Amino acid sequence: MTLDITLVQACAPSQVQEWRLQVPAGTTLGQALQLAFGPAGALRSTTPADTADAWLQAAAAGEVGVWGRVEPASTPLHDGDRIERYRALRVDPKTARRERYRKRAKPQAR
Repeated sequence: MTLDITLVQACAPSQVQEWRLQVPAGTTLGQALQLAFGPAGALRSTTPADTADAWLQAAAAGEVGVWGRVEPASTPLHDGDRIERYRALRVDPKTARRERYRKRAKPQAR
């Protein structure tokens, strides 16, 4: 039996990369990343080397998760899981929203 999983990363705002991968049942998050991006990984030849290395480094740093939750490499996967690579926020979301509001707000004429 195999599991169908999806690997997703946001390279830049509004730019998402997605790969599909089949792994054996009982595969953990760390094993799936090795199967995908390791030296003999299924996706290693179709992705730039820096992307594959970034995935492995992110996993080591704890910046990878499943369905929006950071998970350890020992997490068992289930069919249909979505593995995500997270990147640091450049701007605090509250600050960004405040700045957008200030730019849109226009003084009212009396």
